Amino acid sequence: MTSNFFDSVTEAINGGVSYADRKTQIIRYRSELSTLARQKAQAFSDLGQAVLNREAANPQFVNAYASQVSAIRSLEQRENELKMQIDALQQQDVASNAGGQPQSGKVCSHCGTHCPDRAVFCANCGTLLAAQQAASNPAPAQGKGMFCKSCNIQYPADYVWCERCRSRLEPVSDSASATGVE
Repeated sequence: MTSNFFDSVTEAINGGVSYADRKTQIIRYRSELSTLARQKAQAFSDLGQAVLNREAANPQFVNAYASQVSAIRSLEQRENELKMQIDALQQQDVASNAGGQPQSGKVCSHCGTHCPDRAVFCANCGTLLAAQQAASNPAPAQGKGMFCKSCNIQYPADYVWCERCRSRLEPVSDSASATGVE
């Protein structure tokens, strides 16, 4: 009789383990299905963007998918409006931090840092801003700040990367400021 009892307990435990294994496998499959659904949605999005870009000038396509194209264009317009509002607020923030002087120059699309017009790379994150423009290379002034040995340009102390050549900046030393070269 005790043998039957232990056999029953063992059978119940094995059944519970099998049940837990099945439930775990179901959870894994559902997770993979969710991942696949996200990947599929992204693939459809990429395909739709490519088709829209290619067929945007085709009136037959635009007419056939007028409501979808209109919805996408409305979303893009709102997206651009929001980006412009963000840029305006960042410009105000930079101007208020610069003693009320409006800032000119470029805005890094990666981190939003305002950089001078001569900048090719963002001084904050190093992202390429635009094609290199001709600019003079003034010798570093005496005092504090950062200096690019490659370009012979001095930057404020909070800069880390050269805006022109993307080199890591070094602190300005008295010898560099006296000679103009380090």
